[in-house]
Amino acid sequence: MRLRLKDIIDLEYLARLDDDLDTVEENHACRIRDRDIYSRVNGKALNRKTLLLSWLAHRKIQYLGGRQKKGFSALPGTFFSKLYSAMIYIMAGIGFFSGLSLVTSFLAYHGNQPVNVTLFISVFILLPPVLIFLSLLLVVRKIFAGSGVTGTSPFSGVHSFLTTLMFKGLPKFLQKFDWGVFKKSLETIE
Repeated sequence: MRLRLKDIIDLEYLARLDDDLDTVEENHACRIRDRDIYSRVNGKALNRKTLLLSWLAHRKIQYLGGRQKKGFSALPGTFFSKLYSAMIYIMAGIGFFSGLSLVTSFLAYHGNQPVNVTLFISVFILLPPVLIFLSLLLVVRKIFAGSGVTGTSPFSGVHSFLTTLMFKGLPKFLQKFDWGVFKKSLETIE
């Protein structure tokens, strides 16, 4: 059994419900419930992770059993998991259709100019692997930076430029034009 992100969200939610109990009777009932769960899994759970996952499974069953009668059928982790999966499919669909429309408009032949195949190959075939390689290079750099290995990066200048532009250039730009819409948020931006 593995602890997934949806399980962590459910764990936080259920633990928060237990923390929000007000009366002594509710706290006592919570302790009795937890002891009962522990006594059920005590022989099976030899480490903390297994005990935690067993507690979570029992709490999910208890929580959902009481909520299904009232019309609630999902914990926040399940909702997050479904929303995350839907967002992956939506983003893949948007990427597919935007790429398809870009390629279609690029390769549209109107009869007055030929299609530039060299430009098409360099933009749509060669550029994506280069961008993927640069992204992987940034990931490797971040991994090595976390492990204590230091070195200079060709992206540090770009990062410094973008940081300066966003944190110093944008507020000065907004102050220069003195737009009323940005007056309240200008202090936050600075």
